[in-house]
Formats: sequence, C-alpha cells, structure tokens
Amino acid sequence: MVCAYALDAITAQMESYSCVEGNIEHQSGKNIISLGSGSAKTLSTGSFQTVSGDEIKNPTIRVWIPLSDRKDIKDLKVVAMIKGEFASKTIDAHKLLKESDDNTLIIPLVFDKTPEIGAIQKGDLIFACVSADELNPPEGTECEHRETSHTGHIHNIVAR
Repeated sequence: MVCAYALDAITAQMESYSCVEGNIEHQSGKNIISLGSGSAKTLSTGSFQTVSGDEIKNPTIRVWIPLSDRKDIKDLKVVAMIKGEFASKTIDAHKLLKESDDNTLIIPLVFDKTPEIGAIQKGDLIFACVSADELNPPEGTECEHRETSHTGHIHNIVAR
C-alpha cells in the first residue's frame, strides 16, 4: 500500500489523500505506482479524496482473519494503517486457532494518538494486511482497505 497526503502549507494538516494497494512486480527493482489516478473500483482510491467527517477518537481497528483453509499458520504479522499511522502485532495464529471455536481470528489494533497530519475522521481510509510464510505461495501478504463509515470506537475490516 502506498498513500500520498496533500497537506496544508500553513497548518500541516491533511487536506486530501490518494492511496493505491498494489503488488510488488519487480522485487529487485523499481515499482512505479500512479497516485491520484485510476478507478476507485480497483485497488486505488482514484483521484485525491477529501475528508470532512466528524472526528473518531482512539479508534480500534479489529482485523478479521479467516483461516479455515490455513490452519497450519504459525507466526502471522497483522498490520493496520489509518491516516499515515501504523499499528502491528505478530501473533501465534496456530495457538489462537487451537484455543478458538472458530476459524476466524479477530485481532484488535488500537490507535490512541492523534496523527501529526490531523485527527482521524469519518471518511479516512483504513488498510489492514496479514502476512505469513505459510501464505506463500501464492499470496504471502493479503491486504484490504475501506473508508471509515462512522465515528464509533470499533472499526472492523476483513484482511483475507
């Protein structure tokens, strides 16, 4: 995932953003990403998006990870991003699956600081990714994104 944030020159607060979720096509070279273009129906937000929703204080992003087909996963890295801020955890997925009655893990990631580029707001973009050796091949890392749709504390996203 790659995001660009247009900031106000005086306040340094975010005015708009554009993000692209893409694959690394050339692992040993340059990967060109086009920001601010493309269709919002693809892995891109399209043109730069403004956000004018109400503030979301201390959101928790709950990353849902369905693993019914990959119960052999051991260490799983879970990462989420909102407004340029990242949170991550490495979990023992195999152990958590054994202790669970379900095949879907739900990992909460807390964002308890206001980002330097402005408060988190309704309409901001959330990214969540999961990565593990056992996801190779073919996936390795899987990411999803969506806009925040409410000002509540809990925001759910399925990352696989």
